[in-house]
Amino acid sequence: MKRLGILLIVLLVLLVPPFALANTHGDAGLVVAAGTTRTGNVATFSEPIIVNGVVEGDVTSVTGAIVVRGSVEGDVISLFGDVTFEPQAVAEGNVMAAVGHVQMDAAPAVAGRSVFSGDLAGQGVSSLIPGSATQMTVGKRFVVALVLSLLGLVIAALINLIWPRSIGSAARALLLAPERATGLGVVWVLLSLLVVGLGTAVLVLSLVGLALLPLWLLLAQVPFLVGLAVSGRALSAQLQLHGMLAQVIGAGLIILAPLIVALFSLTLAFVCFYVLTGAGIGGLALLRVSVVYRNSRTA
Repeated sequence: MKRLGILLIVLLVLLVPPFALANTHGDAGLVVAAGTTRTGNVATFSEPIIVNGVVEGDVTSVTGAIVVRGSVEGDVISLFGDVTFEPQAVAEGNVMAAVGHVQMDAAPAVAGRSVFSGDLAGQGVSSLIPGSATQMTVGKRFVVALVLSLLGLVIAALINLIWPRSIGSAARALLLAPERATGLGVVWVLLSLLVVGLGTAVLVLSLVGLALLPLWLLLAQVPFLVGLAVSGRALSAQLQLHGMLAQVIGAGLIILAPLIVALFSLTLAFVCFYVLTGAGIGGLALLRVSVVYRNSRTA
């Protein structure tokens, strides 16, 4: 456990830039005054940042907005706020508002290769966040959820084809101890959200990883797709259905609830999907524990 903690600290030190976390400077937040130069990175958690002068480093805020009127020699990033460039502003690095909006009315000088605006006119990441200024329509949410559901069903069917014995054994473990499997699944969901959230923050803040971020988020879904295959197999057995088509039907019944929830919120639909498929992951965990215990007894 101590080694794991040391490893996490080392990774954070290597990947996260050495931010100079700023304190609040009045109601306006952190202001780099005109005619002044600030050496090093500038970052806040919730305070807005206004750059009227020069920053020789990166400018980053987690939830605060960033306004650039002067020059930034590094990257400009706000995870949950907007980034605004006024006329004559200069940024020599990349610019990103992960779930906000990048406003560039007067075409400022941005030398970096990447300018990412999370809301993408209401079609992107920020539209999935409850309370965001621009929301996807019900029809678009349903289409997105339907495409993801069909893709999940196909992957779950392939998993059943590739590992039929393991998935079947895990489904039996789920049926034999549903409470334990569900409890283990909830623990997995919570740990996954924590790890994925931290990993996403590290990739975004370090800028190693705007290109790696989609791959990271896709890999995070793999255990839940396996859980979908296990849960679908268990449900089809409960309904006394057999065969590959029955397993697809079982998985389809499980994924039906998130599909309905998506009519109201894609975020809640993902949460519903994770909780329902987490029971299948719990079944896999029970199977693994039983195998280890059996091997230890025979050793």
